[in-house]
Amino acid sequence: MLAAMTAMTGWGSRWGLALVLVACGRTFAPAEDGSPPDNAPHVAKAAVTRPVPAPEGPPDPLHGLPSDEREARLRELGEEAYAIEGAGRCAACHGPGGRGLRGAIPPLTGERPWLADCFAHAAIVLFGLHDPIVVDGLTYGGVMPPQAEQLDDLQVAAITTYVHGAWGNAGPVCSPDDVAVVRFQGPMSRMIEDQ
Repeated sequence: MLAAMTAMTGWGSRWGLALVLVACGRTFAPAEDGSPPDNAPHVAKAAVTRPVPAPEGPPDPLHGLPSDEREARLRELGEEAYAIEGAGRCAACHGPGGRGLRGAIPPLTGERPWLADCFAHAAIVLFGLHDPIVVDGLTYGGVMPPQAEQLDDLQVAAITTYVHGAWGNAGPVCSPDDVAVVRFQGPMSRMIEDQ
């Protein structure tokens, strides 16, 4: 079971194992070379030594880029993904300028708690919102559909990074690894309100 859970994470055996063991209530950090620690149980050692298949899909377009080029490319990819037309896509509801629709769809501009937190923003994109939220004193009751089935981790990271830097926003750069953590953890139930 541990090996299967490790393979499901898609992060490679080193990080998958560390995550699974923490999730199971035990912490064992792999050695620097990726080998299992001496105090890991036998099943965990076996899980570390089995190769985990690479995730399917196109190669990572960010691989090997210096951080400034990586950030620029991530924002570029995010701008493209945000603008894709069609139901359930960002610009279709929030608009090309991220202003939303007063009373129905919240704006993605300004200082918002979820725009300062990659994990919270990724959770909203992946799992949607179903409860009303208050933004600038106005209640928004529209439902945001979950995008976990439509978008991969790179796309979600790109979109959130783009939104965090567009329209005068100054939020953080999000990585596909940040999104993978959120996807693995599942939906978070937290009410998001502006103070």
